[in-house]
Amino acid sequence: MTTREHRRRGRRILGLTFDGKPIYEPSANASGLIIAAMGGGKTTCGAMPAIQSLLADRDQALFVNDVKDGEIAAQIAALCKAYGRKFGIVDPYAVLGADNPHRIELNPLSAVQVADSEGHVDVPVILDKVTNTLIEEPSGDERNRYWRESPRDFLHTASRIVLAHNPRLLTPGGLYAMLADPHTWGSALACEAADPDSAQRCDAQRLLALKTDNAEHYTQHLNAAVSALRLFAYSPLDEDGRRAELTHAELLRDGWVVCLIAPARLADRLGSYFALHTLSAMEAQLTAGSGRACFVLDEFCNAPLREAVTKITLFRAYGLKCLYIAQSRQDAVRRYGEREIATLEENCTVKQWFKVSNFEEAERLSRAIGEAVSVTSSLGLSTEQPALSTTLNTGRQRLFTPYELMSLPDDEQILHVAGLGFVHCRKIRQNQIAPSCNLLGDNPLEGGRLTPDPKVWLDAGTEETP
Repeated sequence: MTTREHRRRGRRILGLTFDGKPIYEPSANASGLIIAAMGGGKTTCGAMPAIQSLLADRDQALFVNDVKDGEIAAQIAALCKAYGRKFGIVDPYAVLGADNPHRIELNPLSAVQVADSEGHVDVPVILDKVTNTLIEEPSGDERNRYWRESPRDFLHTASRIVLAHNPRLLTPGGLYAMLADPHTWGSALACEAADPDSAQRCDAQRLLALKTDNAEHYTQHLNAAVSALRLFAYSPLDEDGRRAELTHAELLRDGWVVCLIAPARLADRLGSYFALHTLSAMEAQLTAGSGRACFVLDEFCNAPLREAVTKITLFRAYGLKCLYIAQSRQDAVRRYGEREIATLEENCTVKQWFKVSNFEEAERLSRAIGEAVSVTSSLGLSTEQPALSTTLNTGRQRLFTPYELMSLPDDEQILHVAGLGFVHCRKIRQNQIAPSCNLLGDNPLEGGRLTPDPKVWLDAGTEETP
């Protein structure tokens, strides 16, 4: 039986109660965290229901990290058209076909170009974020900071030189072409150092002095900078972004639904590419006039998305929310650090556990859910009386033991909602949400299409309310 729901737009459906009633997130601006081991339904029960819930809100842009062979984009293309949404895919490897009508080209560094063209004073700050994305700063390794900061200096200076002369060429591939050619890079530094009007004169002179005084370190730092861009040395990413006609800011303002696609086998190697796109989109969103947006960050531990983790405290004020999806909490801690993930958990209004397969995580979650008063009975036999006696004892026991959490049925989950507490409920699958379940395409990764089995009807915003 389908429950027809009329509710405020922009709220994600989280699951179903055991009697079939839908559960929604408490706020339209709430970020969320989903933890699910392999096979836990991260896409089917997490990312897809989120997109289906939010499509009717045409004032909210959607950016989806679709790194598993474009399985999300393939399913929602027709759905977006039916809902009247602008839909695009960034698919440099042509996973869904070179002639796919939804392919668009974006420059991963468009945030820098837009800030420079509009005369913003934060261009150096954005460039610092770009260089820290390309050369990530690990926590607790201050001793070797010099060997990371100096290559970032090369990237920063090269970016400013390109911006000063031809901003259109500021792409990752363009930066690689400049830095990888010793003659081109040396000539660029020499020209800037000799130009008294150049804003990059001091930086160029400083790097040339390093080359003269310590040629070994200069070469090491330059090679490290080139290595950070090696991904963009070859086709198809060497030319990526040069023919871009749209920017991330324009997509956000116009309420697009955009999927960033990659072959599943290359997802971890392409992390910096998708991180640059996410950074540009977030920079555009964290400025006035960009509207509202939701970022669905599937497998967010595969990419250096530190900005998306550390800046979560600002998102709500700028109409931005994120749905973070990971295999386990331990993966996130290894990638970003314990303190950063603790901050992320504090600021995610909703946390969901679809499948727990890690022993430490099961114990941690079991303790967090808490205990309840329990009553146990025992039988006794006295030597003075032949009859049995019954004794009742009170104590405390966990509501969910680690064993029970690791043995949750496939259709059940644990929710934590800020201000409410823990909820044990059913998952909701993409084929249980009408009318969108009837419009979904085939999943190219898993093959075929789930048979529609509607449990909840969400207004699409196109039909008349009865």
